[in-house]
Amino acid sequence: MKWKFWLTVIPASVGFIFILAGSLLWKPSENSDWLKGDVSMFAPVEESYFRRANYYVTEPGKAQITLFSTDLSLAQDGSKLIFLNPEGQILKEDQLPLDYKAKSGIYRNEKQSLILEGNVIMNNDQSTIRADSILFEQNKDAIRAEGDVWTEATSLKSNDRIQIEADSVHYKLKERVGDYTGHVRGTIVRRRPYEESLKFKSSRLFMDLPKEKLELNEDVLMIKQLSTASAQKGEIFLENYNKKLKYFALYDDVKVDETVKTGGRTFTRKAFGQKLEGMMSDGRLILTGFPRVLQLRDVIQGNRIVLRENNEVVEVDDASTNFELK
Repeated sequence: MKWKFWLTVIPASVGFIFILAGSLLWKPSENSDWLKGDVSMFAPVEESYFRRANYYVTEPGKAQITLFSTDLSLAQDGSKLIFLNPEGQILKEDQLPLDYKAKSGIYRNEKQSLILEGNVIMNNDQSTIRADSILFEQNKDAIRAEGDVWTEATSLKSNDRIQIEADSVHYKLKERVGDYTGHVRGTIVRRRPYEESLKFKSSRLFMDLPKEKLELNEDVLMIKQLSTASAQKGEIFLENYNKKLKYFALYDDVKVDETVKTGGRTFTRKAFGQKLEGMMSDGRLILTGFPRVLQLRDVIQGNRIVLRENNEVVEVDDASTNFELK
């Protein structure tokens, strides 16, 4: 690895203070599972201390890391450096520059990993990640974020903004895919203010931006205006908002609760099935898989049932006859 290095050496007295501060005060966040058990990270080694330091990490074919910090401790064997108030960039030829800042951090030469702690923010023109801790794995070109994770990414085709909160996320920078786990919740914000947003929740979510697709698993919930729908699995197809195609789909034990306001009255409609397809372009919900609808005093069943927003008309297909109930 080629190291380009420019630093300003602090006076000996300040250096001694920083030795104590770096050794006693810096410690990994409790959320950072990748630090647990790594005793070698904190083993005593001979170090040099600097103030207001610029540092560069470069290697052909891999992301370049630039770093500015108010205080920096460098192991003389080059194995690690510890720093406070870092700001910098992660640069790679085929990707947008990724800016970052945090309260503290450490770089491990052997593992080629940059660990940032405390109010960490990473962002570029297309995405933002905020978390308590973020690990950048230089050799894998990937990010692992933990603790109060919040991300926002922009769809290149639809220009939708996908905002997601979770306990943790593993994000691959080049592929633009993210695996979110733990208390996942989010919103898809349309580029036009008058177009309806969609909110969702799940235990796990996989985002594939090149494919314009979100996959949700376990305890899935979709929320849109006056209706909510729950299931065990779900999908969102970002580029289908204005097409006569399904924008979202739910699978396994689907339940729908909808408030219907029409004709001067308001009532709650409940529906059940094994599959639900939602068309945002015309406000339709299509239920299949032994669907059943409870509406006022009616119980409606069929092979395929279509519900429309704020409309008490229910379209039923019983395989042999098509009819409407009102």
